[in-house]
Amino acid sequence: LAPAWTASPAGPCEICYDDEVDRFGLRCGHAFCAECWRGHLATASTASTLDAACPRHGCGQTPVPDDAVAALFGDKSDEAAARRGR
Repeated sequence: LAPAWTASPAGPCEICYDDEVDRFGLRCGHAFCAECWRGHLATASTASTLDAACPRHGCGQTPVPDDAVAALFGDKSDEAAARRGR
């Protein structure tokens, strides 16, 4: 079984298409840059959707693992704290 959260090979982010960034993906294989992940997960957390799915339209891979949220926002962030409190 592949890890739930992995660094991905070089290539453009599937949201902003920036190709000069590190990308991270879920088991589904869709990879996005850290900035796009942060935007997606911040939007999901304000919408009370703590188990956000992969942002690729139609994918539905869930949940984004807690360690990914901590890595993107910091372990002491509001987003990480919200997941711990669920």
